[in-house]
Amino acid sequence: MAYYDYYGGGDMIDTGEQWHQYLMTMSTQLSKLNEKLEIMELTAQVSELTKK
Repeated sequence: MAYYDYYGGGDMIDTGEQWHQYLMTMSTQLSKLNEKLEIMELTAQVSELTKK
């Protein structure tokens, strides 16, 4: 219950639309972050290959 109380309890039920929007935003941010991490990983792999 602590999690529920901490994040506003019953208010969340009234703001279902905002909550949904928040989740969508978070998932977009996460996929962007994921792309950046993949690019960084590929860059690291390429630089390892070019060193050899």
